[in-house]
Amino acid sequence: MMKKKDVTFIVILTLIAAFVWIAVEVLLWWQHWSGGAILAWRIFVVVITCIISVWHAFREEKEAEKKKSERAKKYTRRRKR
Repeated sequence: MMKKKDVTFIVILTLIAAFVWIAVEVLLWWQHWSGGAILAWRIFVVVITCIISVWHAFREEKEAEKKKSERAKKYTRRRKR
């Protein structure tokens, strides 16, 4: 199940990506760029957004594992006493 923090991150990332996407699309059309450049831009935005999302998920998982191992170490220290 997703945590509230994860959902908030995804929503904010999506809104920022959408805003940047629209702003650059308007700029590219206004400057009369070719269709290939616009397509490359669209692919770039989607790939970067996915990379950031996956990176965040792995970072969160790593932090959760670290907390879990710290709790286990703390528990074993208590039992040794």
